[in-house]
Amino acid sequence: MSMLTLHRGSDLDRLTADDDVLVGMWLAAQQSPHTVSAYRRDLAHFRLWLDQHSVTLTAVHRATIDLYRRHVQDMGLKPATVARRLASLSSFYDYLLTEQRVTANPVVNVKRPKVADTSPRQWLSKEQARHCLQVAGTLSPVHQALTALCMLAGLRISEALGLSIEDIGQSDGHTTATVTRKGGRTDEVVLSDVCVSLLQPVIGGRQSGAVIVGPRGGSVDRHRAARLIAEVGRQAGLDRRLVPHDLRHTCGVLSLKAGAPLDRVQQQLGHADPRTTQRYTHHMDRLDNAAAYDLAAFLNGEQS
Repeated sequence: MSMLTLHRGSDLDRLTADDDVLVGMWLAAQQSPHTVSAYRRDLAHFRLWLDQHSVTLTAVHRATIDLYRRHVQDMGLKPATVARRLASLSSFYDYLLTEQRVTANPVVNVKRPKVADTSPRQWLSKEQARHCLQVAGTLSPVHQALTALCMLAGLRISEALGLSIEDIGQSDGHTTATVTRKGGRTDEVVLSDVCVSLLQPVIGGRQSGAVIVGPRGGSVDRHRAARLIAEVGRQAGLDRRLVPHDLRHTCGVLSLKAGAPLDRVQQQLGHADPRTTQRYTHHMDRLDNAAAYDLAAFLNGEQS
């Protein structure tokens, strides 16, 4: 018999309906729509797996989570994805615990995969970044605006798509955008003059509404945005698929290469923890300061 606690028949149907209510309550407690979307996807995957074993959300134990963790790892998911899914489940059961719907959080003591200190994302060189901005401008105002917001302002794609014209204003002589970060907190991000100029074609004479709109004025979702950025990369001749987060990564890395202090880059990207920003730079530092260069200089007599 499975390690999982089984519920059958009408009892399972009743408890599953109750699970729907609990999930709705938990999601309603979240402030950020982006968090809600991510949590909903993660919990939907977990519930599908539970249904295959006839287990309800409130019947989950530590052993259940251990089995689920093994399941998603066997799927070949990246450690960061596995860790995120477990974090989502932990948030859900913390909520149920406060609502006295469970007696313990079954995720608390589950071992989570170690996430690498380096970011797996790629970034563009200075020349590639310039070329992508030029190419985006030849494709459409939407291509150009998305590329500018992600690369020059360092916005996440969700932040760029959620930005409205009303969110852009002036503060102490600077053009700024008020964006909704992860967790629902708001942040003021500086938009450079170059970035502002690249937004003008898509905004035109509009005074309100989303900055990023489709050719007929409709909304642009994450999937469409990803295809637009990928098209920029193809037209620019990149040898890999360009994704929106690569542009955000580029913003961080090239800002540091330009001499911006780490704390200022952290602020621009909206990282709550400086270690997240440092992950962006670890690979760059490892290459730029490789011991191979010191050895070559020593052998060439450049060092005593």
